Amino acid sequence: MTFSIDKILEKKCTEKYIPFFIQFELTYRCNHSCRHCYVVNNKEKELGFKEITTILDQLVEIGTFYLCFTGGEIFIRKDFLDIAWYAKERGFFLILLTNGTLIEDKDIDELKKLRPLGIEISLLGARPETHDFITNTPGSFKRTISVIKKLVEQGIRVTTKTTLMKRNIKEYKEIKSLAQTLGAYAKIGAEIIPKIDGRKDPQQYQISWEDRLNYLYPDESESCLIDENIDEHRGLTCKAGKAVASISPYGDVHPCILMPIKLGNLREKTFKEIWYPKNNSILNKIRSIRASDLKVCSQCKWARLCVRCPGTAYLETGDLLGPSPSACEKAKWRAYCHKMSISPACQGSNISIEGGDIFGRN
Repeated sequence: MTFSIDKILEKKCTEKYIPFFIQFELTYRCNHSCRHCYVVNNKEKELGFKEITTILDQLVEIGTFYLCFTGGEIFIRKDFLDIAWYAKERGFFLILLTNGTLIEDKDIDELKKLRPLGIEISLLGARPETHDFITNTPGSFKRTISVIKKLVEQGIRVTTKTTLMKRNIKEYKEIKSLAQTLGAYAKIGAEIIPKIDGRKDPQQYQISWEDRLNYLYPDESESCLIDENIDEHRGLTCKAGKAVASISPYGDVHPCILMPIKLGNLREKTFKEIWYPKNNSILNKIRSIRASDLKVCSQCKWARLCVRCPGTAYLETGDLLGPSPSACEKAKWRAYCHKMSISPACQGSNISIEGGDIFGRN
């Protein structure tokens, strides 16, 4: 097995708790109101430009390499490109997550000069009526397609991001084909997570097992099998709180964007003080999680088929260490695709953890 320099560096950062990759949520405001969105806009006072640049300076000092700007919708901030240019000049490798609809021609010229590693744009249907229904924004499909075309024409790497749900699952193959026609890379998944405040509203749009059989099989069967020698694919390790962190629009630092456990606030402390505390029992516990702590998952004979995310498990059940219903469903699907029997721990997608704290203790 060969490893890229990037992977070696990531491994070293994980071992030494260097925040290799930061997801910076610049705003929770958005011009769309997507039905499956997990974001909750508390309408608190967002970080200002000067506060953000100060934080970026701190991330340079602590050793961050990759910086992902996300939201909400990043282009709803009038100072976004100023923020992006400051980050570029400080040496970060930039990834931008957007719905694309607020990007003007003048912005595309700036983005071409900025040269981010990539721009990821939501594509939620292959037809206007589907995409616009999910975004709750008439005309959003037409605008999204137009912007993707213009970005690709300028040589900017674009990845379309699609969450499969009841409304768009029938268009799965069309969405893949559309992305290819546009010259973009398609990233498609079926995971719908609860809102970050714990509400389960978005999960009503999850596809069923029958949907998987009707629209994903056998087309996706080849991509289901995971190399059992790669530990991070076994659902037993996680870089959250080690080499990965997220920052909210209000300055809260979390172990990752899907693990809304507040470690500290950057209006009160520096990132270094939060990341290397003298004593933070929550952060220390997150960093100390081992495979043996996952009492159910570590004993599952199909763990090699699992891409369990502790953050998703936490949002779904309130337990960082327990099974994630969505991960169990995916493991079950992979097993089915490869004609395997199913572990009892992965049967069904209605697993829940009652009581206890975030580490599953009663």
